[in-house]
Amino acid sequence: MQKELARNFVWEIGYVGNHGVKLYGAYEGNQPEPGPGSVNTRRPLQSITMASILRVEPWVNSTYHGLSTKLERRFAGGVSFLGVYTFGRALDMQTTIDICDGCTNSSGNSAVVNTRNRRLNYGLSDSHMKQRFVLSGLWELPFGKG
Repeated sequence: MQKELARNFVWEIGYVGNHGVKLYGAYEGNQPEPGPGSVNTRRPLQSITMASILRVEPWVNSTYHGLSTKLERRFAGGVSFLGVYTFGRALDMQTTIDICDGCTNSSGNSAVVNTRNRRLNYGLSDSHMKQRFVLSGLWELPFGKG
């Protein structure tokens, strides 16, 4: 929605949203079952390998909802400016597929705590930014050519 407030001033408000389904994500494909005993003897694929297996498949869902408002002074009298404020929320199950083993703040396969119920990983995205304000302007200097 857009409205002219006064001469050369325009205010705008808008909503943006998206939903991602079946995005590729990574997780531990040979995660041990909970219980007593050695970790390797509890792995589901122990007859094939006792090693960790990286599985990559389309299991990630994501959503974004944002409300944005903008105030603009169109160029007149040598001055213009633009101010934008956004309030949003980004949620997902996994933001990136990184194959970093043991990295700090990794959102890859090791960040999935329970591979048998990966929906528990749904929460704020690594790229979530709740609020953002940007102000820009242009001022035509009163000297020089043109």
